[in-house]
Amino acid sequence: MTASVPVVALVIPVFNEAAVLPELFARLAALFDGGHGCAWRAVLVDDGSRDQSADLIRAQIARDPRFELVELSRNFGFQAALSAGLAHARGADAIVTMDADLQDPPEVIPALVAAWREGAEVVRATRRTRAETGLRRMGFDFFHVIFGQLSDYPVEPNSGTFGLLGRAAVDAFHQLPERNRFFPGLRAWIGFPTADVPYDRQERAAGKPQQTFRRLVRYALDG
Repeated sequence: MTASVPVVALVIPVFNEAAVLPELFARLAALFDGGHGCAWRAVLVDDGSRDQSADLIRAQIARDPRFELVELSRNFGFQAALSAGLAHARGADAIVTMDADLQDPPEVIPALVAAWREGAEVVRATRRTRAETGLRRMGFDFFHVIFGQLSDYPVEPNSGTFGLLGRAAVDAFHQLPERNRFFPGLRAWIGFPTADVPYDRQERAAGKPQQTFRRLVRYALDG
């Protein structure tokens, strides 16, 4: 850590999430107002949204300078948006990565920070329960079975993007040359002391999932 009060940045890709952004802003602001011994930033990466997401983020920045916008020129996909946000958040002592749809509850973040302060450089939020059912749930389970058999560094099957990277882990991630990135796999590959924080994955706060089944299949093939 580089200061007595560490800077923790949240990196959140956003694609057509106008329906959920007001609640996301409110819950993040409540987290930030609580302090928790940190200085907070929220880096929202608009991944070529076709709705009012970028305008809503700009309005939030005008109200609260702890929020920042990285606006991509078109839709590049979740992994590219995540990488852009990680690059933008230089200067942070730790970076929390999460989805915008509030299935990953911001209220879990203080526990991620606590695990980091106890010495973990990589903190994974691991799901005790998850809201997905049917074909999507079967697809997730099947992917992790196959990936675990193929990979030398299997991914914790109950973890996803939600988690925290310390500065050393972020710097190592930036050195990786992959263009088609699979964030959970690369997070496992870089090593570093790792801790798990269990949580219950929620339903979307509003709207429909922006990751279609076709996109998820493509993401699995990238992995």
